[in-house]
Amino acid sequence: MRYFGKEQLQELLATLGANKLRTALTGFAVGWGILLLVVLLSAGAGFNNGITETYRNIGSNTESVDLEIYWVTIPVNGHTKWSVPKFTESDMKFLAEANASVIRLATPVNNAYGLTLEGGGTRESARAIGVRKEYAQIQQLRMVVPGSRFINDKDELETRKVVILPQFYATALFGDAEKALGQKVLIKQIGFTVVGVCKDYYGRWTPLVMPLSTMRLLHLNTWDTPEHISSVRMLCPSIKTEAQVDSLKAVFVRQLAPRLGTSPEDKDVISLSSEAVSNATMGKVLGGIEIFLWIVGLSTLIIGLVGVINIMQITVTERRREIGVRKALGAQPKDIIAMILTESVIVTLIAGLAGLVVGVAIMAGVDHVVTTMGVGDLANSGDGSMNGILFLHPVIRLDTAIGAILVMLIGGALAGYLPARKAVRVPVVEAMRN
Repeated sequence: MRYFGKEQLQELLATLGANKLRTALTGFAVGWGILLLVVLLSAGAGFNNGITETYRNIGSNTESVDLEIYWVTIPVNGHTKWSVPKFTESDMKFLAEANASVIRLATPVNNAYGLTLEGGGTRESARAIGVRKEYAQIQQLRMVVPGSRFINDKDELETRKVVILPQFYATALFGDAEKALGQKVLIKQIGFTVVGVCKDYYGRWTPLVMPLSTMRLLHLNTWDTPEHISSVRMLCPSIKTEAQVDSLKAVFVRQLAPRLGTSPEDKDVISLSSEAVSNATMGKVLGGIEIFLWIVGLSTLIIGLVGVINIMQITVTERRREIGVRKALGAQPKDIIAMILTESVIVTLIAGLAGLVVGVAIMAGVDHVVTTMGVGDLANSGDGSMNGILFLHPVIRLDTAIGAILVMLIGGALAGYLPARKAVRVPVVEAMRN
């Protein structure tokens, strides 16, 4: 006996057509469950894509490790509690040489806060960092205006007064970021030439970038003396896990203690962070969100499948006489099971595919709105406090769509199995008598 052919299709349509309302309500429950699953997973994909794009805009190298000088918590050698030890470039070079097998590149970074930035008749408050050209190998700034460039050797050697403006400040000062290139701006009443405009990944908190030597010459840095540095950016390809970061930090604390006059047990003297660890943590968070969305979506789908089970139970009860006749005519248990499973799977699949198509269409419309109106762009908040992409391309992936279809098929088969087993157990004589 064929499990499914023309006659079986006609019979299935006749059975479903005899109970139009019941079939429609059952299909709606399954379709609604799949639609919600698609919407939830697409929304999760949108958040994932947005955060991933923001990280890409920041341009950090996944091998980068940041060392920052914090404060003393164990007073020794004249250091008071919460005082900040003075860290110099010679200390940085010492660490790089002592840990050459781990540190492939190290470059100093100085910070300057509370700077007044003037240009185009507008004044803003900003912070700046002083760097060398090697900084671009670790923090790959995305230039947004053609002709922009990064700090070079001549800028550093000749202590040129040049600056790279984040897009937020370039637009705030000159109305259009492209107009800023080549213009003069005043930083603490000192004239600088804009040689580049970069993507502003933190809005107004994205720092201006200038040569480290210029910052030192003009005494713009935060420290009391120009030779001190705020932090060090390093390339450490072998540092991938949080345990490795902690181990490297312990080594740095011990090595720096004699040079800084701090206690080798004072772990708060420095802070060490790894881009690889941050990415891994973010990946775990996004993965957890996706799992949670799957659970919520599947819970809704299961409610629809429970409806399918109930409907198939009723169908089996109503067709007891027909099943008895089939068995009397020689139908095998596998034929009865196939008949019931086919009905269950077909109803589930058709309703599920309808829900999948509607869900994809809805999220395609959402994607269009997000893309054209920039709804997911944090820059549209208007206060310039942060710039990034929170929500981007909320469209379900192909593998996820295939997974949803498989869930429908498996769910439909499971929903029909229990009623099918019940149908097989119906005695022929009893079924025909009833």
